[in-house]
Amino acid sequence: MTQFEKKAFLKKILYLILILIVISAIAVTLILLFSKNYSLVGWINALFFNGFLISAFSWMMIVSNANLFTTAIYGVKQFITGILGRRMEKDIIEYRDSRRSVPKHIIITTMIFGVIFMLISMALYYIIS
Repeated sequence: MTQFEKKAFLKKILYLILILIVISAIAVTLILLFSKNYSLVGWINALFFNGFLISAFSWMMIVSNANLFTTAIYGVKQFITGILGRRMEKDIIEYRDSRRSVPKHIIITTMIFGVIFMLISMALYYIIS
């Protein structure tokens, strides 16, 4: 990698982290408002749940890259287009090959971010107990 490519890659990761921070702030706020528990235990629960959701989203990206749901998605699309009286433009093999995969740096960064949130919440829990 050249110096320019490294800077561009780090810029992508920093934008992703910024997006994850904004999403996490919104999610933690909504969890606190929904639970109406603003104590330290409420914050611990909100942080852990947020970390779990982000980690689960990362796992769904891994599953999507493995094309585990491609057949089911294609079948649903084919069923709906059949009801509407149309035909699918691509067969299943062309559809599977045309799908873009999620880059690994996005999956890894998202997984690490979620795990960090869960570790922070567990550390807070063990500190207060």
